[in-house]
Amino acid sequence: METVPASPEPAVDLRALAAEDDEFLWRWLHGTPDPEWKRWDAPYFHAADTQVPDRDTFAAAHARHVEDRHRRIVTVDGAPVGLVTRYEEAPAGGGWWELGILLFDPSRWGRGIGRRALAAWTDATFAETDAHLITLTSWSGNERMVACAQHAGYTPVARVPEARAWDGRRWDSVRLGLLRSQWEAASTSAPDDDAVPPPPPDVAFREGEVPAADDLRRLYDAVGWSAYTQDMETLAAGVAGSSPVVTAWAGDALVGLARVVSDGHTIAYLQDVLVDPAHRRQGIASELLRRVFAPYAHVRQHVLITDAEPGQRAFYEAAGFREIRDGRFPGRAFVRFGG
Repeated sequence: METVPASPEPAVDLRALAAEDDEFLWRWLHGTPDPEWKRWDAPYFHAADTQVPDRDTFAAAHARHVEDRHRRIVTVDGAPVGLVTRYEEAPAGGGWWELGILLFDPSRWGRGIGRRALAAWTDATFAETDAHLITLTSWSGNERMVACAQHAGYTPVARVPEARAWDGRRWDSVRLGLLRSQWEAASTSAPDDDAVPPPPPDVAFREGEVPAADDLRRLYDAVGWSAYTQDMETLAAGVAGSSPVVTAWAGDALVGLARVVSDGHTIAYLQDVLVDPAHRRQGIASELLRRVFAPYAHVRQHVLITDAEPGQRAFYEAAGFREIRDGRFPGRAFVRFGG
């Protein structure tokens, strides 16, 4: 199998709209049939009487938006991938600004790009305007957007029950906010403890390879998961039956592994993510998690069961997961262990 070295974090930037962005925006906003991103902005972009503008009308509107200081293109390594916007809530001069963010391509989702773009747009808005308060409005069906905003420092400030109708159901409107005083305090505080360093350059990642039984035994025993290694035949079969499997190697030593079980369309379940204790706190677990979920960015439900210790909760919340019981995501989780 191919050995894939740890890749550097992609460069996420915001730049002013340019004339040449006309084709990019037309393609994603109107030229792609039933794009996936519209499922998540559904309550706002799918009114029954909304008409698609003709190409010339769109081009004229785009020309007016070029260099608009309240719109920016999101780029990743220089390539356009999305759009951010802002406007001032009436009355003008009140200091209340509303932001919007769109990442069009589902292959870019779940990689921290939206969080970094939103954080940059938040910084720019406080720096370029008189904003006292910034808000962002989503809906209860878009859990990823809510988690993204919270990770960027926003907190829920309003929830209007069943305010949006979409796909045969009623959904809550969810508004999140951030005060300038909160932003300034965060900007002058110590670096974020949850900041994830890039993995060491001598750690290589392999995708789609099932390690040998001896390597699996050493890694699972190293993290204390001896219940698995009591039946190595079952463990090896379970890893082989997962899709995908991503492993981390320091030389010839297996130092990390993540595996997902999924139907490929509606749910992706994280069965294991583990890192040898001697190699922890080096960004390996975060890189494993990013890589193993990358093929399932389009899948709505990413699910896992883990221990109750605070460190586990902090790690997964930093990656955008939320406990069902925290009140923002109604539901119940059940498990039954056989044997």
